Amino acid sequence: IAAAGERLIVVYMTSGGKGIAGTDAMDAIKIREAEARAACKLLGAEPRFMGMEDGHCFPDESVVARLQDMLEAEEPKAILTCWPLDTHGDHRATGYMVIEAYCRAFGSNFNASMRDPLDLAEPGNQGEMKFPGLFFWATEQWHQSVQFKPTVLVNIDTTIDAKMELIEAHASQNRQDSLVKWVEKIALQLGERSGGSVRYAEGFISSRPAFL
Repeated sequence: IAAAGERLIVVYMTSGGKGIAGTDAMDAIKIREAEARAACKLLGAEPRFMGMEDGHCFPDESVVARLQDMLEAEEPKAILTCWPLDTHGDHRATGYMVIEAYCRAFGSNFNASMRDPLDLAEPGNQGEMKFPGLFFWATEQWHQSVQFKPTVLVNIDTTIDAKMELIEAHASQNRQDSLVKWVEKIALQLGERSGGSVRYAEGFISSRPAFL
């Protein structure tokens, strides 16, 4: 996205205070926010931290309002977020809050997101296409992200090395290359779902197409 000249913002709902075993929460937050900033620098993205408590991220009115303000101020072309049917509470709450903020920011146009993109392209309907595309990703679609069946597969054969470099930036989460191996495994499995046309892929559920 950034390589195409688009502005990219990455929003972190929590800063992973409980994500480093044996490390004090405040120290862990400093480490993980530094890792996030390093990854965003590689990606050409702007990081934003919402400051919610790791492991206790529940739907919160004030956070939804902040997300709504962000959507209205930034006018994004596409939004990518967590699939809300996830066994991890923080991921689940994130998906729900983004959906709520989207509905508040763009009103009934969320209803149009469930319509066929070809129908939206018909004369008189193009205005609805100007609202952001909404896409969901899975943490792990076979175990953690429940009922996740991607409707969009993106070929990442030419960017897989860059993706792995971003993963490696999160060193505290990638001990013995465990995270890199896990992410590569998922990318290979999604590539297989393409029918063999690509080796590596990312998968998303598209709630509405992007206006690009």
